[in-house]
Amino acid sequence: MPTTNELVESIRGHLKAAADKVLEYIREKERASEDGWVSAAQIKNDLELNLVCVPLGSDHGQKGWVFGALARNLEDRRLVEYEKRGGRAYYRSSPRI
Repeated sequence: MPTTNELVESIRGHLKAAADKVLEYIREKERASEDGWVSAAQIKNDLELNLVCVPLGSDHGQKGWVFGALARNLEDRRLVEYEKRGGRAYYRSSPRI
């Protein structure tokens, strides 16, 4: 049986891998974007990351939390930049050094 620490590290590894897939998508889409920014709504919709985070039977639930966690992972690693325009969020990959 894995230790709690091993489980934590495994889960974080899976989240990092998922975030890296989101980064691949952002890099692909920003090339086609006029200004290089990709809307968070497009990312969430295209990658089907609008998952509800409440138990079955609940009427309401926050959506987009999976994308939010993955985008934050990329921001923490300085792999994406974030911009808010008129109530909408946009992302682009950070310049590679």
